[in-house]
Amino acid sequence: MLHQSPNSISCSRLVYLTRPITLATMYVTHHVTDLPHPIPLTNQSPYRSWEVTLSVVTSASMATSLALSLTVLALRLNSFALSFILLRASSALSVALSTIAGLDRERERRRYHH
Repeated sequence: MLHQSPNSISCSRLVYLTRPITLATMYVTHHVTDLPHPIPLTNQSPYRSWEVTLSVVTSASMATSLALSLTVLALRLNSFALSFILLRASSALSVALSTIAGLDRERERRRYHH
């Protein structure tokens, strides 16, 4: 059995630590982007609104999970500055992705509901 240094942290442990935050992010983004009420699109549209929204939600939660995993790792390595920067970046990315999803939804609504 390999000896682990005090600062080392396993990948599965990172996933375990960030899972609640990932689920919370998905829940919040789900409501921000209004997933339960997809915009009715015409047959000419190559994709459905909920598919686009779902992909944005998934991207946001994955990006947040990754950033938070790196934050936990940085904290374990006692680099407060790095962890703070990563945490700020992850929250900014989540907000940006949620905003993009909202703008896409509004554009689709205007296009099909003149």
